[in-house]
Amino acid sequence: AGFPAGVNASISYWDDVNQTYAVWAAGVGSQYIPPTQGFMVEVNTAGSHPIAVANSDRTHMGAAMFYKQEVNDLVTLQASGNGYADKTYIRFHDEATAGFDRVYDAHKLISSTSGVPQIYTTIEGEVLAINALPATPIVPMAFVSDASGEFTIEAIETSEFANVVLEDRMTGEQTDLLTGTYTFNYNVNDDVDRFFVHFTPLGTPELSAN
Repeated sequence: AGFPAGVNASISYWDDVNQTYAVWAAGVGSQYIPPTQGFMVEVNTAGSHPIAVANSDRTHMGAAMFYKQEVNDLVTLQASGNGYADKTYIRFHDEATAGFDRVYDAHKLISSTSGVPQIYTTIEGEVLAINALPATPIVPMAFVSDASGEFTIEAIETSEFANVVLEDRMTGEQTDLLTGTYTFNYNVNDDVDRFFVHFTPLGTPELSAN
């Protein structure tokens, strides 16, 4: 499909299994929309902005499972708990900016289903499901749910990164997501902006605190 300038070049659609929204932008995320399912786009300018979908855009891929092309410098993080899972994507790209890019970034749509874990990153007040930006050592990440409980964060895709460390700013714990996962207790009153994702080597938590 072709995206006119008045429409951000991303799509979102409902993932009924996890009761949250799947997202795609610039090769990142879930590109293939299952048969008979609608999708959403976001306009950035008032007016009429037709999106052309040709017969050649149709495919059997995505009818039962999802495929995607390899994307370099991409980390896919997943939060799971209460029987649901949610993803967020961090991508380093030379053509991306530190702000919102209509071609590379995608806004986060928050699920209204109770108990669903939600993770996302934020830049300049924008809440993002896909965050493409120039290489940077630290990316803030948020977590929220309307139900307390035990949740796990893991990296399910890490490309060729040498360092991906999750820092829990509330407890001070640091987890190497290239080799492990992080399970934590969450209370609905906890700070939403709880995590940092580090892409450079870190010392011990004690040294970091000092």
